[in-house]
Amino acid sequence: MTRSRRFALALGMLAAAACISFAQASGVRAVGVSDAEQFIKAIAPDTTIVLSQGDYELSTAYGVATEYATWKDGEDGKELSLSKLRNLTIRGSGVARIVSDSGLASIIGLYDSDNVTFDDIRFVRRAKQGSETGAGSLYVESVRGLTVDRCSFEGPTTTAIELWDCKDAAIKRTEVSGTSSGALSASRTRGLELSSSRVSGCEGYPLLYLENSDDVLMKGITFEGDRGGNFLEIYADSGSPGSIRFVGCAFKGNQVDYFAGTRLLPSTDDCRFAENSFDENWKSDSVAPASDESADSGAKAGSGEAESQANPSYDHPSGLSFSYPQGWELEEYAAQARVGVFAPDGKSLVFFLDAYSIPAEDAATELDPADQRAEKVFADAEAALAGLLKGETGVALSLEADGDPYADGDLLSADYRGVATKGDGEKAEARARFIVNKGKVEAMVGLAADASSLESEGEIDGIFSSIAPTDNGGE
Repeated sequence: MTRSRRFALALGMLAAAACISFAQASGVRAVGVSDAEQFIKAIAPDTTIVLSQGDYELSTAYGVATEYATWKDGEDGKELSLSKLRNLTIRGSGVARIVSDSGLASIIGLYDSDNVTFDDIRFVRRAKQGSETGAGSLYVESVRGLTVDRCSFEGPTTTAIELWDCKDAAIKRTEVSGTSSGALSASRTRGLELSSSRVSGCEGYPLLYLENSDDVLMKGITFEGDRGGNFLEIYADSGSPGSIRFVGCAFKGNQVDYFAGTRLLPSTDDCRFAENSFDENWKSDSVAPASDESADSGAKAGSGEAESQANPSYDHPSGLSFSYPQGWELEEYAAQARVGVFAPDGKSLVFFLDAYSIPAEDAATELDPADQRAEKVFADAEAALAGLLKGETGVALSLEADGDPYADGDLLSADYRGVATKGDGEKAEARARFIVNKGKVEAMVGLAADASSLESEGEIDGIFSSIAPTDNGGE
């Protein structure tokens, strides 16, 4: 997942997307196309697009955009972003391949749409030489009525298919192979069926990830030669989802640490197991043990000593470090310049990055908290950060100083509060801390659905309070 995608997705986690009413297709027009430019121009509601055999190199049409098809910039290319569509089918004729040259942007992103089908399409990444692969193939957000039929997703890619806030998705007769970060993830998705498909040679941590999703059926799937951490992880706000099932699936030659990564377990009915690191007795033999954050710490529960032992820490290349709660997911971005940690409930996150380079005349002398130069440096850093997020992700960050600059040990810092918004109705409470460090200003930004999550004594406050120089100073 790209840096900009994760930031935008994280904000989307903080507001429920409005559902579009679902209707049957009527008056659908059919359009035949033979190159990427024709393909993009044809994308519209109530349309069936037939791709003739061949490769549709998206980079050849970066200059083409419509009301329904635009481009989202990645670090080394662009994602084809489709939105506000209804009753659209994209169907291949012969061997039709949609090809991306970007390693750090999804091939296609689909947003806020209804009744969309990808049929007989091959999703292919041919990243430019030297480019990392840090993005998935198909990203789908706030879509009702998705069908992926007779498609293939091949590496190099991270997670082949990512669903967020979707309903009634069907993936069938589809091949997924060679992924590096899992085959499928679904968050806040209800009604997902994966059937008559094959997942092979994939690596995943986990291979399948389900968060606050239910009514999920894996039927007649062959999983072969997959490897990694946990085969499946299920997260839910409370209780067991009770509706995640594998029926008639075949597991062959898969080597993973555990079949299931949490206490929330699926059912496996009429499934076949052969030559795996787990078998039909996986419930007793291959479930990851629950973490025990308070185990024998020797410190009083809730004390700072217990927290420091329980919480992992991260050393940023800038020479600053911070710790974050157990159970939060950490993700680094290109060259480790940016890093994010994400709460398991999807309602809050914190990211850390280089925000601003201090002009030489101000960096030459030490800044004093009471000096107006310090206030200007932090104000310029806040403006630079806001411009960066707006330009790269479409997130509008509006912050105001929360008190005067201050010295925190050897670090000169300033705190800001405000809101982050994106699109229509997506809003998050925001908190930022800027830190002067080696001629730059680093920024730690917290976003949360509820302002109370940003107050003192909370998990986000604990992350902010943990900022400190590393022992080696970033060398």
